[in-house]
Order: sequence, then structure tokens, then C-alpha cells
Amino acid sequence: IRPVDISILPKDVKDHLEKDLYRLYELIWKRTVACQMAEARLKQTAVDIDAKGTGYELRANGQVIEFPGFMKVYKESTDDGDENGENILPELEAKDALDAKGFDSKQHFTKPPPRYTEASLVKKLEAEGIGRPSTYAPTISTIQTREYVKREARTLFPTDLGMIVNDLLVKHFFGIVDYKFTAEMEDQLDQIAEGKKKWVPVIDEFYKPFHKLIVEKSDSIKKEDIIQETTKEKCDECGSKMLVKFGRFGKFLSCSNYPDCKFAKPMEGSGQPKIDPATVKKFKDAKCEKCGEPMTVKMGRFGEFLGCSGYPKCKNIKSIPKYVENVVCPKCKAKLVQRFTRKGGKVFYGCSAFPKCKFATWNKPVKKCKCGGLIVEKGKKLVCEECKAETELKGASKK
Repeated sequence: IRPVDISILPKDVKDHLEKDLYRLYELIWKRTVACQMAEARLKQTAVDIDAKGTGYELRANGQVIEFPGFMKVYKESTDDGDENGENILPELEAKDALDAKGFDSKQHFTKPPPRYTEASLVKKLEAEGIGRPSTYAPTISTIQTREYVKREARTLFPTDLGMIVNDLLVKHFFGIVDYKFTAEMEDQLDQIAEGKKKWVPVIDEFYKPFHKLIVEKSDSIKKEDIIQETTKEKCDECGSKMLVKFGRFGKFLSCSNYPDCKFAKPMEGSGQPKIDPATVKKFKDAKCEKCGEPMTVKMGRFGEFLGCSGYPKCKNIKSIPKYVENVVCPKCKAKLVQRFTRKGGKVFYGCSAFPKCKFATWNKPVKKCKCGGLIVEKGKKLVCEECKAETELKGASKK
């Protein structure tokens, strides 16, 4: 991003822009000018100070600016140190007399490296020479779509699935799941694109040993060895050992006597969605329409549903509709129900009378508007889909 005209100084447009727009233009202008300027020269410096009368010797570590260069225009702010990320020391000579203006007592604890954010992950990829600007966004999107990581407050956390996949690949494909391999392969592909290398020898050198390794690991690696662990916990129903298994929602405990005993339960702290006891009570007498066996409440990708207890002989299932309280369809007055799209599982709200009534909305309905339309949640506001009237979400969020 560059200014259209570098001669238009930030101070020239300050009176014509909003505060945030002015600060953005100032940032872009300063970085553009700074990237055309000479590098700064700094001396890594340690100063030993004799604190006379105290019996202590103090040390100050930092940098002394020899030549400011681009720093005259732009300094990058960081979490520690000064604007440049270092303690900038004044020019000092040996034997200089210093005055003690004050002392700050600070305690520091060793901290683990911070978890990646999308921005810091891109910086890491750039530093290792992996990927290109056009591939960073798809890469980050893929690891989230496949649920290898989850994003919480801008920070990326590995999921159970991500940990298992990572451990498997590092253990069995360590030569390929490696920073250097990826960077070198991309360099070779660049050389192919530039006509400096032939693509057949490059791919041949990689593919033959890779294919051999895939065939070998396909025969030797068993699913049970990867996603199954033995625990000391006993089954609540038959007393057999419980195994840690990996399912759609992460790790869970399952009886080792399966399929004779089908007892299973979520692991503590696994974050798995739990079945509501009220739902179990509501459908305790439900029978399978196909075989007459009792129906049990189960948890699936899209929430709770009824499944036949005679599984796998009978695979009958039945959805448990999740109705929207106190709101009806504005077209036919039938109940509104929460649904999911076939691709991606995105939540939307539709009429329970479908396909006779095809009313649907992406936003959660809250109540009926005076104009007859539906008031829905949109971000932090309540908006009527008909008259577009807006109110704050305070009341709805409390509900």
C-alpha cells in the first residue's frame, strides 16, 4: 500500500480526515518513506555503573544510535522496551558522573512462547521461506476448516485432532514435515517456472521415495495405535477398562468391551458438547418406528438426535427439532426451527412447515416487530428485516 502522491504530507490532510483515517494515512506515508531511506546503525552496548557508597555495581544493557537512518521517520512499536523494541541509551563516556534519579524494582518470570496468531503465523512462514503471499490466507483457512486449530480471541489453539495429525506426521514423515523440505521444494518449483530446471526429474526425485513410504506406512500404521489409549478408569456398566478414543468431537472414554458393552462418556475438560438431561427425560419412552427398540438421545455434528438402540442392526435416526421460542413464521404462523446447511453446517432458521412454506433467515429471530416483520440479531444490534428499525442488543443478550 502506497500513497498516491508522496508529496502530500500527513499534516496537509489532517484537517480533511477523521482521526482514524488520518492515523492510517500517516502510518502508510511514514512506512513508505522509511522503506526508501538508509538503514539505521546501532551499537549493542553494556554500561557498568559503580554505585558508590552502596557496594553494588549496576549494569544497563541497550543500544546507542550511531546513525538514525529510517528511524528519523518511522519506529515500530513493540510490547517491550522503547518504540524500537530496545532500550536506547544516551551517549556515554568512561568515568562520566551520573545522578541516581530513582530505582524501579521489577520481578520477571520465565514465560512460554506466546501462541500463534494469524499474523505471527504468517511472519513465521515468511521467516522460514515457506509459502507466498497468495498462499498464506488459504493455508490458515485450511487448518481451521479441517479443525486442526481453533481460533479464540485472535489466538490459534491446536485441537485434539490437530495434535494427533501432527504427532502422526512428525513420527512417520519427519523428512517431509520439515521447514527446510518445504522451503527447498518451493525454491525448486520457482526454478521450474523460470525454466532453470526440468519438472520431471524434480518430481521424480520426490515422488518415488514418497510413494514407497506411503505404501509402507499404509500397511504398518493401525488406526487403533494412533487414537486409542488404555486408562485405569472402569466402565460404569460392566467394569471393564475404559479406553480413550477419538471421535467427531475430540477425545472420549469408551468401554473396551465394545460392541458387547456400548457405554461411553465424554472426557473431563475435552470440551465436548454434552447431552441435556432434560432431553433424555423427554424422549425416555420413544420407540423406533422400524424395529420397535427404544430410541436413545445421541450427540451428532448438528446437535442432539434420536438413534435406535438396536444399532448397527437398525440404523434408524430421527432429528430433534430445536424450535425458536416465542417467535412464529411471519408468512404462515408456523413454528420456526433451527437448521443447518448441507455444506459447512452453517446455522440458519427456517419455517417448520417446509416445503409448503420456504421462509428462512440467517439471523436468529428474537421477536415480532410492530410492522409485522421479524426482529433478528445482527452483530450487537436488533434489526427488523422489514422496516430496518434498529435497537441495541442489551435485552436480548441477557435473555
